Amino acid sequence: MIFVTAYDQHALRAFDVGALDYLLKPYSDERFHTALSRARDRLRQERPAPSRLVLKHAGQVIFLPVADIDWIGAADYYTSLHVGAQTHLLRRSLADLERDLDPAVFCRIHRSTIINIQRLQAVQLNADGDHEAVLSNGARLRISRTWRKALLDLAGGGR
Repeated sequence: MIFVTAYDQHALRAFDVGALDYLLKPYSDERFHTALSRARDRLRQERPAPSRLVLKHAGQVIFLPVADIDWIGAADYYTSLHVGAQTHLLRRSLADLERDLDPAVFCRIHRSTIINIQRLQAVQLNADGDHEAVLSNGARLRISRTWRKALLDLAGGGR
């Protein structure tokens, strides 16, 4: 719970009732985003990452272990889950699914791609000067500059 008010005398009472943060009007965009980030982090801590995803495929319901996923790609309003030689479609956006995945295991490498860091074998520079993630199944996926540092930090254990 984030309290927003123009009166600073309510701050102590807000924290007495379990407020996560307190925004005093007028507040800056930076302060708002800090509070929002703190709230998202708390929600992730309270809701553990799922161990399986439920998929409908060919008239049946499949329970796919999240740990089996090699990589995930965006496909309009769907995500394509790549598991070995198989691909499954899930009717969820990439951003929505990313919020549920364990950030210590799954890393976004492009606006349309998330990889299972356990499947990463190498990061290579291709002939065009772009970096690619090479996965254990042989998949080669483009890494955008935006997410390259985060991937290298996660893959290298923060070094």
